[in-house]
Amino acid sequence: MAILKVSLPDEAQHWVDGQVQSGLFLDESDVVRHLIRCEMVRADKLACVEPSSIVEGETGGNDRA
Repeated sequence: MAILKVSLPDEAQHWVDGQVQSGLFLDESDVVRHLIRCEMVRADKLACVEPSSIVEGETGGNDRA
C-alpha cells in the first residue's frame, strides 16, 4: 500500500477529526480512503451517462414542439 501525505485547511481537518471521533471511521486514513472510494464510484457512474443525455437534462429534455 502506498503512503500519501496530504495537507488540509483547518476546516477540512476538523471535519475529518469529527468523522473519526464519531466512531464511523477508525482513523484519518480510513476517512480519506472512504472519500476516494465514493468519488471513484461517482465518477464511474457519470462516465456511463451518454453526453447527449446530460445536455438534454440541462436544456429541459427533448425539443418537441
